[in-house]
Amino acid sequence: MKNFNLLPIVQQFDLQGEILDIISFGNGHINDTFLVETSLQKYVIQRINHEVFKKPKEVMENIALVCAHQARKLESLGEAVDRQVLTLVDCKTKSANMVQENGNCWRAYLYVPDTVTFEVVKTEKQAYEAGKAFGKFQFLLSDLNPTLLHQTIPDFHNLSWRYEQLVSALHALPTQNFASSSLPTLATVETRSGTFASSSEIDFAFSRQYIATQLIDYLKDGSLPLRATHNDTKINNVLMDKQTGAGICVIDLDTVMAGSVIYDFGDLMRTSLSLSAEDEPNLEKVQIRMNIFEALAAGYLAKAGNFMTEKEKSLLVFGGKMITLIMGVRFLTDYLSGNIYYKTKYATHNLDRCRTQFRLVEEIEKKEEEMNGIIAGISLKKWVV
Repeated sequence: MKNFNLLPIVQQFDLQGEILDIISFGNGHINDTFLVETSLQKYVIQRINHEVFKKPKEVMENIALVCAHQARKLESLGEAVDRQVLTLVDCKTKSANMVQENGNCWRAYLYVPDTVTFEVVKTEKQAYEAGKAFGKFQFLLSDLNPTLLHQTIPDFHNLSWRYEQLVSALHALPTQNFASSSLPTLATVETRSGTFASSSEIDFAFSRQYIATQLIDYLKDGSLPLRATHNDTKINNVLMDKQTGAGICVIDLDTVMAGSVIYDFGDLMRTSLSLSAEDEPNLEKVQIRMNIFEALAAGYLAKAGNFMTEKEKSLLVFGGKMITLIMGVRFLTDYLSGNIYYKTKYATHNLDRCRTQFRLVEEIEKKEEEMNGIIAGISLKKWVV
C-alpha cells in the first residue's frame, strides 16, 4: 500500500462528524481503500487506480448513474434503498463526487454496516446468495439504457481482441516468428523472460478460437440484448449480512459497462465452481462442484430470470466457458510477453494460471450438456433458503 497524506483528502468530502480514525481497509488489488471513522458515521475512501481506469471521471459518471437508477427502482418497488445500494458522498463544494489530488483521484461512499465479504464460495448458501445478489443487480438495471454508460475498459470481454494480443505476443518471441495463420510446431517456445512454454497451451487456445466471435455476433445481430453489466462478478464483490448471510449489496462498480448478462454469469461460474487456487499446479484439483453451480444458477435466475430472454438463458453456461477461456488466453499472453501485466511470484506463475483456466474450460465442456439441463429445468422452490 502506498503512503498518502490522507487527512487533507478526506477533509474535502462532506463527511458528518469529527474525523476520529483512518485505516487501511479490504484486500483489493486495483484501488487503494481506507475506512474513515467519524464521531457520527463510517465511510469508505478509495483512490481510483488511473493506470487501470484511464478516465476516472467517466468511471464516476457510470457509478453515479447506476446507483441512482437502482435507488429509484427499489423505491418504485416499495423496497428500502438503505444497505442495498452504494451511496456516494459528494465533496464539500457539492459540485463533484471525486477529489483530484497530486494526480490521484479519490471518492467516498457511506460504509454499509453489519456486512461481511467472502473470498471463496464454500457453501451452497453462499453460492445461492451471490447468484441472487448479482441477478437482482441486473434486474434493477434491466430498464437502464446501456448506451448511456461509458466503456471504462474498452474490449474488456472481447475475446477476438484477446486473440489478437496473443498473436502479437507470439510474433514478438525472440527465437521464432510465426505467420498469423500458422501455429508453433516446436515442443516448447522460448518467451521473452527466458522461460519456456509448451506449445500445447498455445494449441489449446487456438483450437477454441471459434468461440471468440459467437457472442459478439449475437450482440451485433440483436439476438442477444445489450444490457448494463457488472463485469467483475466475484463473490467478494457482494456484501452479505453478518447475521443472516443474505446478499445485501453489490459493490466494486468500476467495470459497470454495456455488455451481456452472459459475461456476468460466466465470470460468476469461473470464480466459484472450483475450490482450487487460480495458480494450482496440480490440475487434478481443478474440479467443478455441480451443487455449487446449481445453487449459483438458482439464485441468479430467481432474480434475473423474469427479464432475461430464452436465448440469454440458453447461453449462460457458454458464458462460463468463454469468460474462463478469455482469462486463460490473457494469462498465456502475459506469460509469453515476459509477465508485464499481472503480478507474479515466480517465472512460470502466469503459465500455471493459464493452465488452471484451460483445465476449467475442459471441465465445463465435459459437463456442458448436464449444466444446460440444470439451467433449463431448475426448480426455484428447491432453493428458497
